[in-house]
Amino acid sequence: MIENEHGSFPKMKISDSQAKLTLPGLKTFYRLYRKDDGSAFADLIALAGQKVSERIEVIDADPLATKRRILLENFNIKQVPQKIFEQGKKVYQNGSVDDIKAYSKQQLAQLPPETQRLKNPTFYPVYLTLELSSMQEELLSQAKG
Repeated sequence: MIENEHGSFPKMKISDSQAKLTLPGLKTFYRLYRKDDGSAFADLIALAGQKVSERIEVIDADPLATKRRILLENFNIKQVPQKIFEQGKKVYQNGSVDDIKAYSKQQLAQLPPETQRLKNPTFYPVYLTLELSSMQEELLSQAKG
């Protein structure tokens, strides 16, 4: 059984479809930017508290990807914190509609224009750290027993 640093056990939803599996444990989210032009090129999901370096081997979150294991390097990384709950209490304060609209526009502006097209958009990759992917696989294996 996997126990995390909080003394709890990570859980996930199991499904026959690989695409419907959820990611276990407490997680954090990062946006990755190209060093040359500062444009966002991918997002990364890691276990909360996990250290992420600027050279990392990751797993493509798309279960249908043909090449799932990828080495990423030469990028800048920024954690995108949006803490909603802490120790069971809501810590996120809703902004005004105008604040939410401005934040959404700012976040969308970071993404490549070709991913924002309504017709035939380019796929924007999301990666998992090896540790998060391993935890998911281990819990799936335990559930299948």
